[in-house]
Amino acid sequence: MVENLDRRIIRTRKLLQDALLKLILEQGYDAIRVQDITEEANLGRATFYIHYKRICSWLL
Repeated sequence: MVENLDRRIIRTRKLLQDALLKLILEQGYDAIRVQDITEEANLGRATFYIHYKRICSWLL
């Protein structure tokens, strides 16, 4: 269903996912907060919650 998503949505999710992966390698999963991810991705906290309910949402 990815082909039905707007390019901006795909780009935003990629930024968030890349930020999470980088932070996992640097800090470990348990130390990461939503704020850390959004700062790393240079996005607002509300943007995170538009796409995901919590950090583990896309890891499950």
